[in-house]
Amino acid sequence: MPVMFFLLLLIVTFGVAFYFLRPTKTESAVQQRLDDIQDRRTEAADQTILKAEGYSRNAEYSAVIRQIPGALGTLDLIRQAGQSWTVGSVMGIALLATVLTASIASILLPSAFLAVLAGIVAGSIPYIVLLVMREQRFRKCDQLLPEAIDLMARGLRAGHALTAVLEMVGAETAEPIASEFRRLAEEH
Repeated sequence: MPVMFFLLLLIVTFGVAFYFLRPTKTESAVQQRLDDIQDRRTEAADQTILKAEGYSRNAEYSAVIRQIPGALGTLDLIRQAGQSWTVGSVMGIALLATVLTASIASILLPSAFLAVLAGIVAGSIPYIVLLVMREQRFRKCDQLLPEAIDLMARGLRAGHALTAVLEMVGAETAEPIASEFRRLAEEH
């Protein structure tokens, strides 16, 4: 009899404890919200906030091209020239020009050395074009930079925030300075 009483008391105690300790509607809603946030974080872990780089339009090719020596330098050259070309297209054109020119030159020229040299010269043409474009862009930037700095100084003296001044310079100056300041404001 005392054992039965003890078991009955134990069952009633656990029943009362479960009844009063069950989560309320608010606690259930909070737990559901936390679970939703955790699910979204798991989904967002696959996404990236990094800006897409201009190695290739295809992600698989981009990973391969990134491993090629000189790819980062080519990307910098393309950006400095103000072009939207990809590293893969520049390197592909250079490789194609090298191979085609060397093969045609090997037929026309008596020396294999001259054929290879002609191929190398032809393959360097995309890079030479980018270097010329970069130099022209740098000259334009040099001409427009004093005006942009003066506009920034006036905006900061007037009490505008730095981001507002960057946006203002991006809107009111000429290219290529305007695009650089717009990009700077967006990245800021």
